[in-house]
Amino acid sequence: MLKAQQAKEILFEISYFLNKKNEINRIISDLQTNLKDDLPLTTLKNNEKKQLLLTQRDELSDKFENLSLILPDTFNRDINKLMTNLEKAKTDITHLIKDPQPNGKCESLTRLLEETKIGLGALVEAHIAARSDIASPKQLITIEEKLKLESGIIIFERNSLQLYRRLWHMFGGFSVAFCYWYSGITKDYALIILGFITIATVAIDSLRLVFKSLNERVLRDFRLIIREDEKNSLSAMTYYLVGSWLSIFLFPPFIATLAIFFLAFADPIASIVGIKYGRKKWKWGKTYEGSLAAFFTCFFLSFIFLLGFFGDSLLKTFLFSTTFALAGTFAETFPLKIDDNLAIPIVSGTIMWFFFLFI
Repeated sequence: MLKAQQAKEILFEISYFLNKKNEINRIISDLQTNLKDDLPLTTLKNNEKKQLLLTQRDELSDKFENLSLILPDTFNRDINKLMTNLEKAKTDITHLIKDPQPNGKCESLTRLLEETKIGLGALVEAHIAARSDIASPKQLITIEEKLKLESGIIIFERNSLQLYRRLWHMFGGFSVAFCYWYSGITKDYALIILGFITIATVAIDSLRLVFKSLNERVLRDFRLIIREDEKNSLSAMTYYLVGSWLSIFLFPPFIATLAIFFLAFADPIASIVGIKYGRKKWKWGKTYEGSLAAFFTCFFLSFIFLLGFFGDSLLKTFLFSTTFALAGTFAETFPLKIDDNLAIPIVSGTIMWFFFLFI
């Protein structure tokens, strides 16, 4: 039986290709409408008409290029044939605009566009058939209602389980915290390395909001770990890295490490538990069950980590672990008007550091 997450990935592809095919068919139909009269195109002397055809030509080219980038290599031959037709159609449109006496060019171009439309339909249907063979219709229909298609790219809503995103979240934070604490790297060196990674990520994340094509590519390539509310704003990864960097900068190594561990594990585990098992909610939307999961996660991480500090003093370890867990739970649960990826390490780190200093 196909797992739900695999079925989702297949549905992503199917929905994306169908959407792109429909977009291209719409443009072709509009072009065919403008070219249906095989007459001396005196209307093409009108700048508005010329601009419309040019815009449709360029839009068609862009859509084809985007689609060709993501179709499997097994379809290269068919793609190349369609691209050849497209290039000829573009050339014919350009000549048509310059020539007020088309002499049958409209009819020829219309036929070429129709062939392209039919070929594209067959290509996309072949790909869908290949993917659908490994997922039952029932599985696809069951999960389809949970997905959203917008601008040709499916993105998860905030309340989606999105396991790949959670695993990525855990792996990223664990890697940073583990390498910082156990590799023996100095604080300054850690700040330089993580700072470089953070700056590069922030730069890419900012640029995609300026350039639409880059944004679409990022959303498509990272669709399993990106969310709906990040489509036109900075992603969680930016805040995640900034929060981790600030933790290392602001706190002693053992506090910073724990704060990043809280970020890596408490946040995604709380989300998973809240989404799957949450019944009672706080006024601001998070669940009691998710908060409880965050507390036990933070407690477990703190207890294991602090055993190395307090040795055989289980009471002291328990006391500090409970306090640190409360700090992590507070940072994860309560609405602090800043992104969780900043709030969890900074707020929990601050509380833990002050408690450690004054107790």
